[in-house]
Amino acid sequence: MCNISAGFFRDGVNEGFFKGIAEGKAERDVEIIRTMLRNKRTIQEISDLTDIPIEEVKKVQKSITP
Repeated sequence: MCNISAGFFRDGVNEGFFKGIAEGKAERDVEIIRTMLRNKRTIQEISDLTDIPIEEVKKVQKSITP
């Protein structure tokens, strides 16, 4: 494999790795928010405790509220 294609391959692997980590963190954040909402935490408390923006907490709340 030439150096250029090796570099592209390495860049692609790194990009995929970090994208996977980011998606995993997002899924974990959603589960944390759901758990905290079930435990009657307020949106402000969740945001303060997790450093997740209030808008994101509200989005999760809307997705689980019938």
